[in-house]
Amino acid sequence: MRVLDWEDFVARGAEENRGVAAGIGVFDGVHRGHQELLKRIGGSSLLPAVITFAQNPKRILNPRSYGGDIMSPGQKLRAFEERGIALTVLIDFSENFSKLTGREFIGLLKKSCRLELLVLGENFRCGHRLDTGAREIRAMAASWGLGTELLEPVMDGGLPVSSSRIREAVSAGNMELAASLLGRNMETDLSGVPFLDRGESRVYDAAAAFRLVPRDGLYKARLYGADSVRGAETRVSVINGKIAVPEMERGGEKGFEPEKIEFLEQVHSGTPCFGTTQSTQ
Repeated sequence: MRVLDWEDFVARGAEENRGVAAGIGVFDGVHRGHQELLKRIGGSSLLPAVITFAQNPKRILNPRSYGGDIMSPGQKLRAFEERGIALTVLIDFSENFSKLTGREFIGLLKKSCRLELLVLGENFRCGHRLDTGAREIRAMAASWGLGTELLEPVMDGGLPVSSSRIREAVSAGNMELAASLLGRNMETDLSGVPFLDRGESRVYDAAAAFRLVPRDGLYKARLYGADSVRGAETRVSVINGKIAVPEMERGGEKGFEPEKIEFLEQVHSGTPCFGTTQSTQ
């Protein structure tokens, strides 16, 4: 998968002779709704591309109230690649970019590649102060000879699957609902997350690295290392955005360093001590 930043994409183009099918969005969590959109893009005969953000715009606009990334940037890129996306364009949400109208943004996208198809959620909006909606984009695209496909929301429990619902479920410690909405268990990427060694546990300050963290409590989880496929099942404690992971063993030696945590279920809520049940890989 090729990854370009928006400025290079606009200045030089995609450098592809093949027609492009593109999806646009934050793709916060790459949940079941996003997965359906990616499936539609990849199912065409065109080059499957995603136009997204290097960082969630909410993190830039309201860093104090931002609850953290459902997926790290690296996880999101891997999710795209695993679903057959061939080109990802990353937008650095700047003041200049935020001033673009929706029409200007779609116009730049059209000029930068052989765009033939746009696939959008029917509630999609973009542009300065969200001035342009999906149906306006469809009308605009039709006048330019571009195809569009607007997707209805994927439903779960009678409500649309959304990133905000996932955030609410994780914040409540409802990992079962979060997994249903995501289409997989919630995972926290530990790469680049600062940590402290405290006796028999290692405490990761996930919130400081803008990772979404479940509510305070004790959780059944799996830890994965660089070459771990099945993961090691254990329990981890969450307190104030920090995750305490037990010291693990691999091959009889301590020092196993997990790269991600897969949350399975909440064992109990409230504020636990930073002690966890140890397990081996």
